[in-house]
Amino acid sequence: DMGGFELHGVEVGLMQSHVRGAVEVHAHPSGSAEPAKGKVVLISANRNTHIKFTVGGVVPVDITLGMPTDLAYTVDVAGSADATAGIDLDVDLGDNSIRWTKASGFQVFNSTPKVTPTPVLAVSAKAEGDLTLALEPSIQIDVDKVMWYHFNPVPSALTKLAADTQSKQVCLDANGEFKVTHEANVHFKLFGKDHEIYHFGPKELFDRQKDGIVHTCKEIPISSVVV
Repeated sequence: DMGGFELHGVEVGLMQSHVRGAVEVHAHPSGSAEPAKGKVVLISANRNTHIKFTVGGVVPVDITLGMPTDLAYTVDVAGSADATAGIDLDVDLGDNSIRWTKASGFQVFNSTPKVTPTPVLAVSAKAEGDLTLALEPSIQIDVDKVMWYHFNPVPSALTKLAADTQSKQVCLDANGEFKVTHEANVHFKLFGKDHEIYHFGPKELFDRQKDGIVHTCKEIPISSVVV
């Protein structure tokens, strides 16, 4: 919303958005028994989409969309483990936006996110261990010379593998946390001049922890069970 070469209001956001991810770890007997910890870049910060158009035939608008994503992990499994374990996630973020007006400042509009986890487990032998997995995406919208908005949904899970030779099964259980933060900046520029500069956040939108988000068991192959 512009008038008289001034910015009166701007709004950016995400409509009916989903984040889907599959995180699986394969442990095998020949692997190291030492705990592994680290972070992997899944989507780099320079993988962006650009949208360009002109408002009123005068003001050029350049929008950059990106979603840099990292995976943080800690894996500690028994040296004799032979299994693939993990969680597939479907995160329904719904509608989320932030608006700035000269009269009212920042206003936030958001839906309550829904997370649907699906366990992944395949075993070839007795397996025990702990997996901590955190998917760290940042959905970033940058309206050049006007405003940027970062929306950061971070699902994480503490997953445990446990073997029961009595029932001849390996079970996967997980407790989860889902946290959402967001941040925005208004930096309107026209003809090389800063007209308004305002900052919002970072602020927490949502933080929920839940035990027992997944539970599944698989039978240990008979040849791997020691009586």
